[in-house]
Parts: sequence; structure tokens; C-alpha cells
Amino acid sequence: MTIPELKSIWQENKADFIKFYSQEQRSILPLSKLEQTFIDLDGVSYYRFPQGMSLPLERLGELQGFATWMSSGISGEEFDSIILTMNEILSNGIKKPETAAQMGALIHVMKERRSMIFHTELMYNYVAVQMIREDESPEVYNNEIQLEKVAMFKRMVKEGGSYFFFHKPQLPIPTTFLALTEQEWVVLWEESELIQKNLKPIMDLILRAKKYSGKGKILQSN
Repeated sequence: MTIPELKSIWQENKADFIKFYSQEQRSILPLSKLEQTFIDLDGVSYYRFPQGMSLPLERLGELQGFATWMSSGISGEEFDSIILTMNEILSNGIKKPETAAQMGALIHVMKERRSMIFHTELMYNYVAVQMIREDESPEVYNNEIQLEKVAMFKRMVKEGGSYFFFHKPQLPIPTTFLALTEQEWVVLWEESELIQKNLKPIMDLILRAKKYSGKGKILQSN
């Protein structure tokens, strides 16, 4: 078969060839290639990717997303909640004096979060996306399973403590936190939990506020 004939076949069947090549290259990563880490409270096993093995693309993208939110001290859900609150404030009239004060207060809340280096909800998710439950595909990110893993990790933390759970040698947590003492860890953990818990009451207070006097007066998060 001549080169022109091959080119003609390629042009006529290009999409099918690409699809076939993609299917041939796609591999299913078995759990046997991973390292077993721990068993949860329901007897379910979890695995991790060994050193030298990269996370599949889907998981890597989610991991980078969680890491980005961690550097901002705020989760995606919290960010969305603040934006919705801002929209609600603006709908009441952008030219009203209290609107500017309320918007300023919310911006202050977001700035304060930048200094929060420790976010417990994101920490759960950061670990969960890298831990493979025995009934899930290592190559596919499943948000429903992600939420279930986070819920299980919270149960384990409640039973054994956050420091001991996250400092299992098999768990991949940011190296920044590995040097923390147990006391330092617990202080940051409790502070983060309180700040997250207080976000909604703070936003409700800002929405109700007709006047805003004194920077930070209604922005206390603990």
C-alpha cells in the first residue's frame, strides 16, 4: 500500500483511529499496584499510590484544587456562600451607605481568612482524594465516594483524635504541618473548626447590620 493510499485511509477514518488508539492506551490500575495503608471503622481497606507513581490526572486536578483553597484559608463552599451574601447585599441597593459597609465587612472576612493556614475541612479532602477506598477506581475521581471518605475520616478523628489520625505515617498531609507538635496541631485544629463554625453567624450579622462602626467590631470569629 502506497503512502498516498495510507494518507487517504487516515483522513477518512481519523476519528476512529484516534478513538481506537486512546482505548488501547487506557490502562486500568489495579489495587495490587498500590500500597495498603489502613482499615477504617467499618473494616474497609484504603490504599495509597507508592512513591514514584504519579496520581492519575483526575485526582491530581482535584488535589491541586484543594491545595489552592488551603492557601487561601477558605473552601469552595465557603467562598460561594460569601459571594451569595454579597449578591444579596447588592440587591438591596448599591448606593445605600450600609451596603458599602456590609461589603467592606465581607471583604475583611475574606482577607482574614488568608491568614488561616490550617483548614480542617480542606485537610480531610486533601487526604481523601489521595486515599483509594477498596471499592473505587484509582483512576477516577468520584465526588460521592470522596464525601463518604471524608465522613468516615471524621468518625475516625472523633474516636481517636485528629493529631493521631493525620499523623499516620501512610497519610499524605502537607509537609508544612508534619513538624507541628501535638499541642500546636490541636490548637490550630480547634481554632479552624471554630472559625468555620462562626462563618454563617458572622455573615448573618453583617446582613442584619444597618450601620457599621469600628473596623472589625462585628467580624470577630472566635
